[in-house]
Amino acid sequence: MTPKLPAARRLRPRLEPVGPAQSEYLIHFCRRPPGTSTTPTVPANIARMTAPERLNRILAEERLLGFAPFGAPTPVICFSESPPDQMAHLIADRHFAPWGIVIDRTTILASGGGSVAYLPRRVADTFPEKLRHWVVSVETDGVRRADWTHEREWRLPAPVSGDDGHHYRSIPPGAVTAVLVGFAGWQPRPMVSSSIKAHPESSEPYVSDEMVLPDLWLTAERWVWNAAARTIEKQPPLRDAGTQTVPAGE
Repeated sequence: MTPKLPAARRLRPRLEPVGPAQSEYLIHFCRRPPGTSTTPTVPANIARMTAPERLNRILAEERLLGFAPFGAPTPVICFSESPPDQMAHLIADRHFAPWGIVIDRTTILASGGGSVAYLPRRVADTFPEKLRHWVVSVETDGVRRADWTHEREWRLPAPVSGDDGHHYRSIPPGAVTAVLVGFAGWQPRPMVSSSIKAHPESSEPYVSDEMVLPDLWLTAERWVWNAAARTIEKQPPLRDAGTQTVPAGE
């Protein structure tokens, strides 16, 4: 059975209310900042994609791919727990591309995910291999350093391998809180949707194809990055989950 993330509204009880240094929402950024390393387990064809291209793929496939991080064998999907000021810092100052998927932290926790532990390397190295994906090393010797604590990372294991060999988690409409995009007016590529209809004259059934926008895009909020103001502008969903698909262009 394919593990699907549950809709956040179905999860009770929820976690404790967040404080000013926390966020109720976790962001899966579609691409790491320029100049930072990508784990070698990411295939070349995906590594070459731009952030908007990756977001298009996520929305169309309704799944998040997981890859083994540095120093661990378990494929995971990575998120950042960033309240608004921290998110602006990651995008504007740390150069994270403002494209991604936003999911409620209760949903991630209920699906088997959690926050990583930032620990000195000498401590991180004592973790058994099967738990290495839950720890990120932090170190400095006055010359070299490894410090990723600004990412405030959560991880979600991705145990299922699809027909294409990728490990993933399905994200049906209702599981995604918002889609983060880099500028106003952007929308994903339309998809072909096929349905059986009756011919108006003969009543004979026929296959009707139309171009529609992905359900994940239509049923989630749209969080638009405003670079000039260094803020996120939140826009409501285009429709509720479970209602009829909206054709592209409407």
